[in-house]
Amino acid sequence: MKTTADFLKDTPQSFLLPPLTGMLCFVWLIIWMVTAFYIGSVGELAPRDDFPMLTQVKWDENTRYAILYSLFGYLWLNAFFMSCLIFVIAATCGQWYFSCNSDSNGSGSILKSIHWVYRYHLGSLAMGAFLIALVQFIRIIFEYYKKQIEKANKENKVVKALLCATSCCLDCLERFIKFLTKNAYIQIALSAKNFCKSAWNGFFLVISNAATFGTVGSIGFIFQIIGILFIASANCMVVYALLHYVPAYMNLTKNWMPPVAIGGLEGVLIGSLFMSLFSFSSDTILQSFLLDETLNRSEHERPRWMVQFSDSAQGK
Repeated sequence: MKTTADFLKDTPQSFLLPPLTGMLCFVWLIIWMVTAFYIGSVGELAPRDDFPMLTQVKWDENTRYAILYSLFGYLWLNAFFMSCLIFVIAATCGQWYFSCNSDSNGSGSILKSIHWVYRYHLGSLAMGAFLIALVQFIRIIFEYYKKQIEKANKENKVVKALLCATSCCLDCLERFIKFLTKNAYIQIALSAKNFCKSAWNGFFLVISNAATFGTVGSIGFIFQIIGILFIASANCMVVYALLHYVPAYMNLTKNWMPPVAIGGLEGVLIGSLFMSLFSFSSDTILQSFLLDETLNRSEHERPRWMVQFSDSAQGK
């Protein structure tokens, strides 16, 4: 965690990556919604069955396929943007880690990491994003048919139990795929291998060091929650102080609680973005350290907080 903090301190420009990626995903959402509206308007106008005074657009088979194709394209490109974000963070963090020594911290270049994306690893990232989009697409289709089945079988508890179990399994599958692809992207950044090989190496690395990953993951989750709560609380305090102690903002509202609540929600959003960056970076630091042990590099070639984990420092 201390090494991750050093990385973020030395590369403050990395804090721009989550909001920029979020803006890019939002722009893509707007573009897709406009396209979806145009596709959805293709069909024949006919009265609705429940309200004959209103009309509806009846889609033919080609229109339905076009809508599904558009939906999958949205999910795929959205997952690709997130995959690029994780890879750029991992690549920058890897550059920083392996350029460190016990006396001084290293340096990581975001521009070099972005160059690696489009020069070497575009296909691997697209492959990982495809797997995520495929699982999300299956879940959306399943949820649609789930509602249709529940309407037709309102009193059948067995059907409801089977549908809930299937929905839970699909949710677990999506979480597993995201976990697998995240570790695969880190392995791609560290070893420059293709997606399949990196996914296998990342999975095997997690299985071989399950206790280490579990401990770091638990501590990292606690850090993440504390960080989000701290940022949200600080945001609330700032809004409260502005409304009560700064003359330019005093008496602008009769009730101070709604602005403070909105400030807290903004703090949660900002905190989630930045703490996710901390989480990705700490995962990369851990895998870099395990690779460092495999390469058997000297303790002077490690970041200052990692020197204590060298074999000589532990008396091995």
